[in-house]
Amino acid sequence: MLKAFVFKPLSPFKSFPTTNTIFGAICWGIRWLESEEKLLETLEMFKTGRPPFIISAPLPWKEGKWVFPRPIHFIRMTPKNVEDYRRYKEFKKAQWVSWEVFREILEKKPERSFQGEKPQINKDVIPHASINRLTMTTVGGELYNEEALWLSSFGVIVKFFDESFEPLVKACLEFSQLGGNKTTGMGRCRLEETEPPEGMEEFISQKSTRAFLISDCFYDPEFDLNNSFYDIKVQKPAVENGLTKRVWKNTFCYLTPGSQVQVKTPKDWYGGIKEVLKEGSISVYQYGIGFPLFARW
Repeated sequence: MLKAFVFKPLSPFKSFPTTNTIFGAICWGIRWLESEEKLLETLEMFKTGRPPFIISAPLPWKEGKWVFPRPIHFIRMTPKNVEDYRRYKEFKKAQWVSWEVFREILEKKPERSFQGEKPQINKDVIPHASINRLTMTTVGGELYNEEALWLSSFGVIVKFFDESFEPLVKACLEFSQLGGNKTTGMGRCRLEETEPPEGMEEFISQKSTRAFLISDCFYDPEFDLNNSFYDIKVQKPAVENGLTKRVWKNTFCYLTPGSQVQVKTPKDWYGGIKEVLKEGSISVYQYGIGFPLFARW
């Protein structure tokens, strides 16, 4: 079962959400809407290679159309004049493409540059006053500014292997706020269900040995990286406030959305979830399951 959900922001965001942001929102939702036992049971399914669902990275949703991460591929280009060089620079800076462009690349090996998309993101500055925790007043505090992002609508695509999780995942996404500074009102959204991109299902079911990932993905032994095109993101993110004494998770690295991987065995998903921090009985996990769309070449 393939489902698509669109988030329509009602407040600013601390940063643009990631795949792990969405997975974290689902986990907290399961914890509060169901129980801690249900959450541990769900995490165990992911840890043992039986994920009930996989999720894409958050994808801009522009005027009712899906926007995808730019596919990573080596295209030999030699600008012959100033105009060619200008187009080449624009092509190099592109981070997003329309679903129509992404689909065309899945169908045929790219040999030329393609048009990029620019999601609307507006930056804002929010003033705050530091609070003196002894007097619980702003006396002796300082005024400071915090950057926030106003995002246009974005969505995620969810592939369910266990259809019984569909209503729970939807409820969790409706329940949870996304990203940092939730206590100050950031990350509020209205959730709507919509249709997945037209024809996407066939690039999931008709598998091959070359896939484009549409989510952050940990390294998988099935990857033949010598014959792949990919980008790597190294992170050491913060832990949810108050969860542990430590502030930062252990360092880890991802293959980024848009990465093109040659795979030894076609599968429904790659990567997994990793324990990135353990403190006493508390374990913190990071989501890194790659959502593959398989090319026809």
